[in-house]
Amino acid sequence: MDALIAQARGGGGPAPDALADLPEPIRQALEARDGAALQAALEALPEDERRAVIERLQAAGIIGRGPDMAGGVR
Repeated sequence: MDALIAQARGGGGPAPDALADLPEPIRQALEARDGAALQAALEALPEDERRAVIERLQAAGIIGRGPDMAGGVR
């Protein structure tokens, strides 16, 4: 997933309000734009929660829809 990390839109990173109620490890990985940490944090979640978080991040445009588990951090 590290190879899929992309520059955040507008050069900043995910909007803080989009991250507010995500699990702390997910939030930290996104803020750092660290694909390996994001993947590890997602894998640590129960499958139903992981799917919900991935869908939410994709809908918010924070991660892409790729062939891997979570796309890439945008």
